[in-house]
Amino acid sequence: MPDVRNLVTRLFGLGRKDEPLLVGEPSAATESNAQIEPASAWDDGLELSLGKLITEVETKASGRVQVLTLSHLRAQLGDEWDRFKSRVELISETTIGRMIGKGNIYIPHEDDSWLLIMPLLSEAEAERKADEIATVIGEKLVGERFSEKELPFPQSAKIDLSTAVNDDGSLNLEALKTSVRRTRLLLAAREARRPSRAIETGSPTVSAKSPLDGNLVGAQSRFSELTLVYRPSWSADTNAMDIFSLRAFDSSGDPLFGTEPYSRDSIVNDATMIDIAKAAFADFNTLVKSGLRARYVMPLPFAIMRRKISGAFLKAISALPQKDRLMHLRIEIVGIPQNATPDQLIDLREMFRGRVREVAMLCDLFAPVRAVFTLDHIVIGGELSPGQAIEDETLANHLDDFRRRGGARRCYLAGARSRTQVSLATRLGYDEVSGMGLSDDYRHLPDRITVMPRESLLP
Repeated sequence: MPDVRNLVTRLFGLGRKDEPLLVGEPSAATESNAQIEPASAWDDGLELSLGKLITEVETKASGRVQVLTLSHLRAQLGDEWDRFKSRVELISETTIGRMIGKGNIYIPHEDDSWLLIMPLLSEAEAERKADEIATVIGEKLVGERFSEKELPFPQSAKIDLSTAVNDDGSLNLEALKTSVRRTRLLLAAREARRPSRAIETGSPTVSAKSPLDGNLVGAQSRFSELTLVYRPSWSADTNAMDIFSLRAFDSSGDPLFGTEPYSRDSIVNDATMIDIAKAAFADFNTLVKSGLRARYVMPLPFAIMRRKISGAFLKAISALPQKDRLMHLRIEIVGIPQNATPDQLIDLREMFRGRVREVAMLCDLFAPVRAVFTLDHIVIGGELSPGQAIEDETLANHLDDFRRRGGARRCYLAGARSRTQVSLATRLGYDEVSGMGLSDDYRHLPDRITVMPRESLLP
């Protein structure tokens, strides 16, 4: 067993002279300090290696490595969060320190979550420990009664380590950060299902009759198992984050809308997509009524749109007010197979062209579908797979090649994981950029646009 204290100090830069190392019992200084300053857990300049600790993790989603988050509690408190933040953090951090046990580590992440590493416990013991800690924190917060609102308890979940470690055993820091953020987001979104949605978990309905009604055929909808979020994109046209793409994740955190062709019909079936579309249309109408000058991106899988059910989607989109969809709506074709023909893609383009503002087609940046580049009157996206390690120079070459193949077409980069990747795409003339390197996903559509001058994205 490695020396965990030294290992974490080396990994994350903890244990500086002016702050206690967050291992086991907290020091008296920590407990008496009402303003807890999180340790610098993400120091990108460090030489990082998980060493023997990772070799002892036998499963991709390890119970020994978890995120404990108060993000949904923070959302519930709303504007009150800043007022009570110090007390909430003090209660949470001292509780974790007392309960996690010697030899186990907790590392602050942002200001409402902690990464728990428990190498001395079995998988089952670590999971129970994380649940116990979350329960005790929740009981203490409710007991404080500093808010009139009913506060949700903290939540914990395993972290997927499948992409966090390189072949040589070193840590892929960007992948680990992405995994922590994604898990934190999924927990918060799952807890805070939007009550304003027209669709309710388990039995989706809409307030008004939709062309999609009566088309639930075959498999049962799996909508209740999904988490829907919005991914903002920066636009070079407006120098603002004013494009919002709907994204969905299943219960294991895997994305439904990306570059991979869809073979998991048990999840991505007609009934599920109909329920997702109903939720999307409800949110689209909300965005339009808010008066935001923004674009709404609705993804549609290639496989779904090649089925008979595609006619129902077309009717539902056509039923939206013409002015609204021509100004705000983009249809994004995802999951395009490598053997897709130009004729197949033209059919999909023509299905929506003239009915929406624009049609986009999303490809893998490193293995784009050739047929996509034969079409005009489309927007072309290149996506970086989550956790995919690549050198900046290699990435720059692929970005440049993809942009040149796009020609005069509007091109966007999806999935930028660092500000360096955002800067590369911006310098190379990409019209849009999205990903964790730019911003976290949103659980709700925002009520305002974030202005972001191009210069702020450059080194």
